[in-house]
Amino acid sequence: MHLRSAQLSGCRRLEDVSAGGRVLQLPSTPDDFEAVQRIQRALVTLGHALPRSFPNGPNSEPDGKFGTETRQAVIAFQKRAFPNDPKQWDGRVGPKTLRKMDELLPAAGPDPTPAKLRADLVVRFRGAATAGNLTPDGVLPRSLIAIFNEMPNHTFGPRVLMHPHKSRAVVRVGRQTNTIGLASAGVFASVLAELRLIHERLRADPGRIFIHGSSSGGRNAIDFANHLSTLGLKPHFVAAVDAAFFQADTASRPEANVDQPTTVPLFTPSAGATVNRHNFFQTRGNHAKRSARRGLLFTSSMAGEEIHGTLSGFINLDLTSFLSRELSDDQAHEKCGRRGTDAASRLIADALLLDDQD
Repeated sequence: MHLRSAQLSGCRRLEDVSAGGRVLQLPSTPDDFEAVQRIQRALVTLGHALPRSFPNGPNSEPDGKFGTETRQAVIAFQKRAFPNDPKQWDGRVGPKTLRKMDELLPAAGPDPTPAKLRADLVVRFRGAATAGNLTPDGVLPRSLIAIFNEMPNHTFGPRVLMHPHKSRAVVRVGRQTNTIGLASAGVFASVLAELRLIHERLRADPGRIFIHGSSSGGRNAIDFANHLSTLGLKPHFVAAVDAAFFQADTASRPEANVDQPTTVPLFTPSAGATVNRHNFFQTRGNHAKRSARRGLLFTSSMAGEEIHGTLSGFINLDLTSFLSRELSDDQAHEKCGRRGTDAASRLIADALLLDDQD
């Protein structure tokens, strides 16, 4: 199978690898110099920084050495390209890894029919004491999708990033929220208005929609996904991070009046037609109390006795084991928020970099 991308095609050594020949690996030989240079350029194009291999900057000539830095970048690429196949994470460039790189890189030669611009949307809601706008990097750090660049001479600023080789854009919009439920209707309306304005000015086809949020923003992320579904849209991804729920939102009850119940509350919010659903949560801050009228109930020292748990229909990841028992309820919530938001952001970045259309 011949290589098709501009960066990898035309190199006899790489064509040999693609056909099942000797793989590129640490340490490389002098005969591998050009092939390793091409792999290093491809890794940078695909979003993997190689500062030591490009001593004079990313636009200069790479050193052509398959060293530790290049090997680690190959492993990082393999983890993104083959997330469910750890056997591929070996740091060697063999036929399968090379062909996946080639598939993701722009093809050689001019495209006779340029594709229309497609814009993927990333929306974040962050629970906070006061409402307001999030910076684009607060929605999704650009460092995670470094291949995308700001549009020159455009009023969008850093909210819109463009892929340098493909007709693709990423739009980043977010809000700080201190409301949930019907009280967030105005927030949703303002986000939709901003997204529609950007789409109209870009004259772009709609791409995938990624939504994530933490605390009250986690509830809003789920509700916003459901709201978009009622409008006929199908969000690609939603992630809730220690989303704010309360005893009234669940039929679950603690097993005893103890400081740290083992029972995990189950909540059943609707995320509409969303394809991929993730929930990052902790239960360190969940406690129990006894009510004379209602019996055992979940509680916490957080505002409104906020509690956290699993979500029906979501991939649930419990982060409690990462949190010290000495933390207060608010501190556990904050630490879970940071760790979960980082994980959700990386999932979104991986999908954008690999351009997975599933």
